[in-house]
Amino acid sequence: MFLGITNDSRKVKKGDIFVAYQGVNEDLHQYIEQARVKGAVFVIGEKGSPSLFRASADQGHCDLIVKDGREVFSRLAAAWYGHSDKKLKLFAVTGTNGKTSTAKMIGAIFNEAKKGTAVFGTINYSFKDKIYLAKETTPDPMALHCLFKEFSDDGARYAILEASSQGLDQKRFSGLEFEAGIFTNLTQDHLDYHKTMANYLKAKMILFQQSKIIILNNDDPASTKIKTVFKDKKIITYGLEKKSDFMEKDLPKVLSLPGRFNQYNALAAMALARTYGISRKIIDNVLGKIKVPGRFEMIGDRVIVDYAHTPDALERLLENIREIITKGGSGGKIICVFGCGGDRDRGKRPIMGEIATCLADFTIITNDNPRTENANDIIIEIKKGVQVSRIPYFSVLLDRKQAIKKAIKMAGPSDLVVIAGKGHEDYQIIGNQKRYFSDQEEANKNLNIKIY
Repeated sequence: MFLGITNDSRKVKKGDIFVAYQGVNEDLHQYIEQARVKGAVFVIGEKGSPSLFRASADQGHCDLIVKDGREVFSRLAAAWYGHSDKKLKLFAVTGTNGKTSTAKMIGAIFNEAKKGTAVFGTINYSFKDKIYLAKETTPDPMALHCLFKEFSDDGARYAILEASSQGLDQKRFSGLEFEAGIFTNLTQDHLDYHKTMANYLKAKMILFQQSKIIILNNDDPASTKIKTVFKDKKIITYGLEKKSDFMEKDLPKVLSLPGRFNQYNALAAMALARTYGISRKIIDNVLGKIKVPGRFEMIGDRVIVDYAHTPDALERLLENIREIITKGGSGGKIICVFGCGGDRDRGKRPIMGEIATCLADFTIITNDNPRTENANDIIIEIKKGVQVSRIPYFSVLLDRKQAIKKAIKMAGPSDLVVIAGKGHEDYQIIGNQKRYFSDQEEANKNLNIKIY
């Protein structure tokens, strides 16, 4: 009898199955001996000579050799938890930007319609009053299937998941059957992992191989490719420009989350909800009141905290804020605080530097999560995108706390301060240390002490 399954040799307990495969940064086969010492009674791997049936097995050998360890790990996780995924109607949303807002909208709409729906995403994994902070957008297979079981046992009948490109590529969703897969958009991100935009899209499209219905942003160029590849599947479209099944005229008069990008998110959520027979009244009510942490989150009346951490997201955010200021007629300025994460896609840094300094009236470039990179090196790469004419309109302040303080201090009564990049995150990673940090808390502190 086996007592557990894991791919982490540090977590092995006596009686466990240990699954080894070639990881992104390391080869898990090197930990087989460690796993056996800790009590693993059966080892599955992708290479080496199987020790099954040997009178005296080599500690470093596998008991069973498989072609794809990741695939097997996902399938074993599903079986271990009694295939609880089969008790749920599964939906997933993928795309560079908008996954969290769209998934939260869908979860709120379905729950308002009394369709017990669990939500899995970047912020948390939740159902009813159970909320678990997310360590990653797409949990590893054992954690995912454990939650499927827990939530379905508690009464969940639907689940909406954010599907990251890495999670899809690493087969964390292998074996799952989705009622619908939703595509938001494709813009530059994660090229440190995927290397090319073609590979990035290919990873995203794994979701649609496993989906009965595909819901597409008809205005995004990548949707043309998706339509071609999956021409034999049912496809539902939404958009603001091209003729689509769901368009701006279908949106409620009031959206609680402003901006053109949130119109797209709302249309995606509406397309799925209407496909499942949820009334316009329920949809309009939810879309008119929903709030999503760290997504165009207002702190007081002059600070906006947003997760925008890609060129496209930052551009859309700043353009939307400019539109709000223009329509309001206040003549206010935009002061933007942002940085770029370390150990991640370096190619987007100068692009975001150009976008921020061109679209904001003043920009303070600061630390995001530098991780193991030198923070000054990241700043240098961001500054490469700053146009000569905009040099007087930005400054560098590595300490994010001080950058936020400076932005709020220099803002006038009609100005808006935009703190971009971290959104809901309540930490900052510097080196290998994860420290508590909240953009919202820092903004509140400084708003409270500011006097005009």
